[in-house]
Amino acid sequence: MSSLLTKPYQRALKLGSLAGRVGVSVLGNRTFNLFRTDISKEVHKANNLIKNAQRTVKTLGSMKGGAMKIGQMLSLHEGLFPPEITAIFSTLQKEAPAIPFDEMHQQVKDELGDNYRLFDSIHPEPYAAASIGQVHVGTLTDGRQVVIKIQYPKIDDVIRADLKNLKSVLGKMFALFSSIEWDPIWNELKARLLEELDYKNEASNIDLMRQLNKNVEDIIIPEVIESLCSERILTMVREDGISPKMACTDIYPQSMKDKWGQVLFDQLNRSIFVNRMLHADPNFGNFAFKTNGKVIFYDFGCVKQIPDYIHSALKSMSLAVLDNQIERIPEILCKMGVYKGTDQPLPLDMISPYFQMFCDAFRTSPIYIFGEDKQFYQKLIELGRTNLPRSHDIAVPKDIIFIDRTVVGTIGNLRKLYAGGPWGKMIERYVRTDS
Repeated sequence: MSSLLTKPYQRALKLGSLAGRVGVSVLGNRTFNLFRTDISKEVHKANNLIKNAQRTVKTLGSMKGGAMKIGQMLSLHEGLFPPEITAIFSTLQKEAPAIPFDEMHQQVKDELGDNYRLFDSIHPEPYAAASIGQVHVGTLTDGRQVVIKIQYPKIDDVIRADLKNLKSVLGKMFALFSSIEWDPIWNELKARLLEELDYKNEASNIDLMRQLNKNVEDIIIPEVIESLCSERILTMVREDGISPKMACTDIYPQSMKDKWGQVLFDQLNRSIFVNRMLHADPNFGNFAFKTNGKVIFYDFGCVKQIPDYIHSALKSMSLAVLDNQIERIPEILCKMGVYKGTDQPLPLDMISPYFQMFCDAFRTSPIYIFGEDKQFYQKLIELGRTNLPRSHDIAVPKDIIFIDRTVVGTIGNLRKLYAGGPWGKMIERYVRTDS
């Protein structure tokens, strides 16, 4: 048995111990802050946050399962924690060790019952292994090639047992730089994680996304084999493409990479402004590419519906960026639920550097190339560090968390492709309408 699964009580002890150490660290920092200058307080607060993030990642990485999954989720939430902290969490973006095939094979048989006979074969070597399950390829008796996503046995029990302690650990870290309420944010993270445990829910997400995008020629969403799915088994028609790692090499011309990037960006805008249903896991490994310019989308365990108030605000904000009207942004953010204190608009000097970065990227001409500015993320880190002392009381609506994750993650993917395109004109097609 892989070290991925341990007894729930052992995991509770490990996470409880971590929560205690983080709590003592936070309390100690607050006590010493009584005797520090304002500048010294901020320096020690930042150092303490980084130290506790490193401590947390070390523990979560050793535990795998739900603990590792939460860490991976946080690593893609660039706007939730300071950039230095998401960089530390990003070290958890790696494959988990595989579970022996005998255990996974038995899980398939137990879950599917008589329908298991529809398989002609399942390859014993995993195609991929992650924090909640692993993927195997197989062949059906009718000849179709399929991929089978198999959840690790009893991993749902392990994850549910982890959640209470994870909430405490991460809440204490969050309190180091923010005074806003942690519970709504945690509840949103928890809800998306629990949804990912239900593969029937993911199958429904895939069917919905295929229906919403049935007339979009440039994207491919694998078809679900309904008779070979359960809460813990998800079987889909196999759709192979060029891996993200290979797609970023010199094997493929930059014009092809530009096309792939434009497909990703167009789908992001379509999902937000038309479908209002977002494929909310932008991990680059969840995509594959075709030489005809099409992009394959995998993994629909995490899907976020766009509420009306977020949809309206994002549309208004996009128009403000396109029209270079920064003065409109504070009011738009307030309507979205982003403000300082109780209801104060964010000051323009905090907004302006971010606004200018997006104006540069989304201007209608000339074409902007993501990745050309190698200091893009460094600038974000510096901005985050500069604004951290003033950010502790900024409220953030829970509904924006996974939307922000997807937008920032998509931009990160475009940077990896060095994709160029008329991004502003692409957004305009969606926001200068009455929809």
